[in-house]
Amino acid sequence: HDELSKQQSDAICTALQLINFWQDVSVDVPRGRFYKINEPMPNLVAWARSLMVQGAPLCKRVGGRFGFELRLVVQGGLRILEKIEIQSFDTSTKRPKITKWDAPLIFWRAVLM
Repeated sequence: HDELSKQQSDAICTALQLINFWQDVSVDVPRGRFYKINEPMPNLVAWARSLMVQGAPLCKRVGGRFGFELRLVVQGGLRILEKIEIQSFDTSTKRPKITKWDAPLIFWRAVLM
């Protein structure tokens, strides 16, 4: 319940929410949901990544099973950002998603955190 933990938690949660918005553009627009983006997508991806990295130390401070699950969440979010980059930042035509092939990579990165 300390201030640093709250800040790190907020950074992770904000990054995840932003990633979710950008990940779902191809799904949301046909449903009539549109988010006006005034920044170039590469800048937004960099911002989300910096928030995630800023919050990541919370994973070790929490520790135990919950801390490891949080590591997986952080790595999953970072993997989606990588996939957005791989798609040249175009999420309007294809939704980047985690597949079973990403699981070993995410797991390994979580172990190394």
